[in-house]
Amino acid sequence: MSEPLPTTPSRRRTPPETHHVGIKPSDIIGKVVKRVRTSSAHPAFTIDFADDTSAQIRVDGYDPQHPGLPKTLETDAYLQELMSSDKPSDFAILGCSYVTLSDKAFERRRREGEDILQQWDQQHVGLALKFANGESAKARWHCIWATKQEHDEQDGACIFRSYEDVYLDSFSRARCPPSPTKHRRRKSHIYSNLTGTTSRS
Repeated sequence: MSEPLPTTPSRRRTPPETHHVGIKPSDIIGKVVKRVRTSSAHPAFTIDFADDTSAQIRVDGYDPQHPGLPKTLETDAYLQELMSSDKPSDFAILGCSYVTLSDKAFERRRREGEDILQQWDQQHVGLALKFANGESAKARWHCIWATKQEHDEQDGACIFRSYEDVYLDSFSRARCPPSPTKHRRRKSHIYSNLTGTTSRS
């Protein structure tokens, strides 16, 4: 039987190469978070700030019209709980940075009665946020990363898992398309017209 597959990327504190998509992580440092929500239809997290602006964490290259294999944003249990909580948020972003993550991608196929597992090292870009939620809470880093997965149609087991880069961009609550960003991967601009973002807090 094969060894258990990894589910959480290991963080490397080395900064990734220059990320040309979206806004700079430093643009949201100091902003006060009022709500964090996830989309019910697309791989995106939306952060609403006290100054009536919003930012969105997205999967680089995702095309809602041609999504391909399912892509998912993942994070730690604390941030997941924060997004599903009914309690209002009120904390400042103390740090925000892109980080290079490294993990084992894999593909599992059955050939001639044998279960063949292939694994390889994959580096990808995640986004790290630092904040303290609550007066007595200690400020911590929380990382968001993206995965792409395929599951067996019969038993639902994951047979393919790889990783995608994420990026941070401004998000208009009025759904108005933002100005084009240079060096953006093809079709990333389609995110500006996403619908189906629902509040979970």
